[in-house]
Amino acid sequence: MEHHSDEVLREEYGPDAIFTRVGDILIVHLDKPTESMIRQRITEIQREAREPVDDCPLCEETRLAGGYTVVYQGNLLPEEN
Repeated sequence: MEHHSDEVLREEYGPDAIFTRVGDILIVHLDKPTESMIRQRITEIQREAREPVDDCPLCEETRLAGGYTVVYQGNLLPEEN
């Protein structure tokens, strides 16, 4: 997997995006998570990388090819007042 710089990633995901790399996996946080949420996501991604729980041939092919990107977008709907 090609590793892009944060500068290149910011062009794609925006200036407020937070990036976390776990091995060959890029985690993109667009939902302004807390440090605790980021740590929890990292733990979940590490567990999934060690022991995949899905039966997705495309996902497995991507993992074997050297990584993938996980994007957390949060609630994309406008909040009601």
